[in-house]
Amino acid sequence: MDSGVTIDKVLQQASDLAGWLHEQLSDYAVPANPRSRLAGACFAAVQDHHDAIATLIEKRLHSSAFALVRVLFEAYVRGSWLANCATGAELKAFQKDAKPPSISRQLQALEAFGLGDGNLSKVKKCSWDAMNSYTHTGMRQIQRWNTVAGIEPNFQAEEIIQAIQFAGTFMLLSGLGIASLNGDTALSRRILEKCIEWVANGGADEK
Repeated sequence: MDSGVTIDKVLQQASDLAGWLHEQLSDYAVPANPRSRLAGACFAAVQDHHDAIATLIEKRLHSSAFALVRVLFEAYVRGSWLANCATGAELKAFQKDAKPPSISRQLQALEAFGLGDGNLSKVKKCSWDAMNSYTHTGMRQIQRWNTVAGIEPNFQAEEIIQAIQFAGTFMLLSGLGIASLNGDTALSRRILEKCIEWVANGGADEK
């Protein structure tokens, strides 16, 4: 990790990035049909989770911030699945609060649809166990509350920065998802350019 990258710097970048996306989507409407409304709500939740993760880290509430990383990722996958892959029957069942297919099946459907080039499955393969551990108070979470001195926060700066950057990437992807609900190529292009810039800079928004 670049020694010049600090938590405070990345938090400021996350705030700038969120402000930029919120400006792009201000008063932005999606089609008034179940598929778009359900998927759009999932994408909006991703953006809320991103802002919550950044706020919690700013307040040094790292356990809660890390617990939201899985929630953010799952919200993005579910929104993408609802937007692109769910059948009419699955949409109706989901509206009645039926349990959707597992995230693995959602990812399989998305890859068959042609979304993500397998990258979403790679994220799940590499990170799912860790995400679950943080969300469900497994050993990864517990280990970060133990030091030689006793029970106290022990989160490392590098992993905190990675969590912020991960959340920023999926926040941008959620914006791309919202634009796709309208087939808005101009907005999609702007968000995609920002996403490429963000990822190319290691999750650091360069102005």
